[in-house]
Amino acid sequence: MQRIRAIFASSPIIGQCNPAITVHPDTPEGCQTKLHNAGVEYNNPRFLSVCRAPYMAPLYNPRKQQPEEAAACIDQFEFPDIPCAYPVVWVKATEAAQLCEAEGKRMCDANECRCLI
Repeated sequence: MQRIRAIFASSPIIGQCNPAITVHPDTPEGCQTKLHNAGVEYNNPRFLSVCRAPYMAPLYNPRKQQPEEAAACIDQFEFPDIPCAYPVVWVKATEAAQLCEAEGKRMCDANECRCLI
């Protein structure tokens, strides 16, 4: 967390939107309540066993493979990869790579992302 805070502190623009002008459709708490009331659960037990981390999804071709055959996993949500959290915006590519590294992750390459198409 210390490394992530340092990345945020070193940037004059990185953040979770300008609260003075940004209008979100809901609060994180309101979103969580709606998900709970709708019975939506993003922690897929099968994906959790493959990726070994919450809110991750295996990258695999569903026409040819099973999730257990995935060579990599990807976040289900934008950083910070938490359902209903406001995404981080105005991040440079180098900062995004640093944030991934601070979490023990990496940016996916074009070939990994193509398997979803």
